[in-house]
Amino acid sequence: EEEMIYIILLLLVSFFLDSIFLDIFANLQFLGLTSFFELFSIFNILIVLFIFTGLVFYAVKPSFKSLKALYTGLLLTFLIVGFLKMIIARPRPFEGFESAFFSFPSGHAAIAFSSIPAFKNFPKPLFYSLIAFAVLVAISRLYLQVHYFSDIVFGSVIGYLLGRLGGLLN
Repeated sequence: EEEMIYIILLLLVSFFLDSIFLDIFANLQFLGLTSFFELFSIFNILIVLFIFTGLVFYAVKPSFKSLKALYTGLLLTFLIVGFLKMIIARPRPFEGFESAFFSFPSGHAAIAFSSIPAFKNFPKPLFYSLIAFAVLVAISRLYLQVHYFSDIVFGSVIGYLLGRLGGLLN
């Protein structure tokens, strides 16, 4: 219960931090990390990585129920985030970015975070690597200035919660 209060507060506060994070990441562009972060933002690579993740998942912990939970969470996340994007229709932070999709919530962050619950009982190095990957995906969207901070926070929370729901449904 207390955890949910903190999550709700973070979600609400994130809207007030949007312009601060846009400024921070605009000022970080000189670091030359664009190519690095673009790797984490190419959606096709994310899909391939999650198919690979599923195969690793099944190899390390062979359970069809667990694999089904992982993919149920991913599918729920993909569908619900896509629906929210159409309904909310928040424009991207910068008009120069061409995309057929709206900004809120971040689909990349949601998909990346939705697989985390399925890996909670895995060996710690694998589990923590997945968390690091999800965080890098989220940061990449800020660094490339294609999302507001609140898009990332909401996407991450929605993805994580839908990943948990995927586990509960199986």
